[in-house]
Amino acid sequence: IEYKHAPNARQVELAHKFIDAGAMMVVGHHPHVVSTFENYKGHPIFYSLGNAIFDQYWSNETQVGLSVAMDIDFNDDKTDVVVYLVPIKLPKSQFQLMNKDERDAFLKRFISFGNYSKEEKEEILNGKVKFSF
Repeated sequence: IEYKHAPNARQVELAHKFIDAGAMMVVGHHPHVVSTFENYKGHPIFYSLGNAIFDQYWSNETQVGLSVAMDIDFNDDKTDVVVYLVPIKLPKSQFQLMNKDERDAFLKRFISFGNYSKEEKEEILNGKVKFSF
């Protein structure tokens, strides 16, 4: 659903099915805004990273996005993943990294999109979240 920061039941169902079928991570898009993420069975699901380059200048929410970078460590018995959260701003469709103050404010707002544990909130505010499966 466009401009919503949380997935609907069908999106959650499909993302869970993708992980259950063997996907390591799910990254979604479409609502033009950043949506929540979920840790499902140790796997990251990002429901929407928002816009990257798009001409929706009428809304501040559509002029920010989230990039993610992963550090994957394959061990004998499990896989550890660190996902770095990299907030971006898109003035006039020009991709830019947020400065520290903008980043901190964005990550605080991002926390409000989901139902996160205290540990997850701390990880988000530090700009990286850990998963293990």
